[in-house]
Amino acid sequence: DSFVELVSRLSDIADIKASDDLRFISDIPQKITFNITKERWNITVSDKRIPLPEEEDALELIQFNKAMKYADKFFSSLTRTSIPYCICVDELETSASSRNYQRDLQMIHDWMEVVWQLNDVIKKCNYDKMKIILSVRQEIIQAVERLFVGDEVNKKRLSYGQKVEWKYTQNQIGIHTPLIQILLKKIIISSEEDRGKKYDEVLAKWFPLVIGDEDICDFIYNRTWGKPRDVVRLLYLAVENAQNQEMFDKYLLISILQEYSSDSRTEIEEEMSAIYSQKDIKDLFDSVYNFKDSFSTEEYEKHIRKDFQKHKILEDTQNALKILYSYGIIGCKNDRIEKVNWAYQGDDFVEGNGWRYIIHPGLMQALNYEVAQIQGVNYYDVKGRTYDCKIMKTWKKCVDVEFFHNEKRF
Repeated sequence: DSFVELVSRLSDIADIKASDDLRFISDIPQKITFNITKERWNITVSDKRIPLPEEEDALELIQFNKAMKYADKFFSSLTRTSIPYCICVDELETSASSRNYQRDLQMIHDWMEVVWQLNDVIKKCNYDKMKIILSVRQEIIQAVERLFVGDEVNKKRLSYGQKVEWKYTQNQIGIHTPLIQILLKKIIISSEEDRGKKYDEVLAKWFPLVIGDEDICDFIYNRTWGKPRDVVRLLYLAVENAQNQEMFDKYLLISILQEYSSDSRTEIEEEMSAIYSQKDIKDLFDSVYNFKDSFSTEEYEKHIRKDFQKHKILEDTQNALKILYSYGIIGCKNDRIEKVNWAYQGDDFVEGNGWRYIIHPGLMQALNYEVAQIQGVNYYDVKGRTYDCKIMKTWKKCVDVEFFHNEKRF
């Protein structure tokens, strides 16, 4: 392994002829010692030597390096066809808890470097219809940049990189949300009966118009992180749990929220694992588990001091809140100006001046904030409705009331 590393380092900086000279080495010292002082330095080697592998094995790396240099030279003389094509590389994943974490990041870094170089050559050769696409999640890129500080990974990424975002503007709400239109278009393409129909017609056929106090489009979108995979996950569960339903009715969609929420938490944990340990991820989720669905910075700090002492990731509460925000676990809400900020929408993390933190609706069940049934009543049958209530008792922050629902007293 040491010899292979030595050859690798030499062949990276030598020209082809110098690399070829290595073929005459038959053995290397078993031990090489470097002595360095302020005045001078010297190298001593042991008398005992280690024979090198057979020539074919020892020179494999040198020959590969030589072949790459020839390939690089002749690439520009190729004649491209007029047919456009892309080479796509996906699923570049790793986890901070993996034994091979740094090795994986090194390989991903090398992929980014090579793809950048190849795309640069492609551009210089005017091969306009050829592209190499490398798909890397943002948190993986961050982990690579942490490991290779000063390597200008970000500059190379920005040269040809394109960040995939699923934002929507203020005019793109309800049925006009791009994510909802992708869903409806998929139904139109998949169902012969719906070919040629308008989006609102397809929506009315397959979905209830309202669930609780939410328009159906808001109900679906608000439980996603703005990505198609979230809608796919939700509807896949609906299809899996549908029995004789002829549409995605209200009770079917409500019944899958718990499983969808748990799956979403698992997805976020996998994203976080690129940077954080499993213990840190658990501590971060536990810090908002069954706490408050809306809380201030001060309330969170008090909560951490009381229940989460000696949890390293939570010692800096402000940093912990920023991590929770960056992964879409919490958002920032200001009722005074009627504004909600989410990281996946590109909004900034904000604190103070009336801003509070809220739990993402897609995680309400997984973090034990919401249950489908309360005393035999479906939560979404009650949510958003107006009731005549009789106040039974007052508390500092709430009241106990009596009301009737479907002729039953609660």
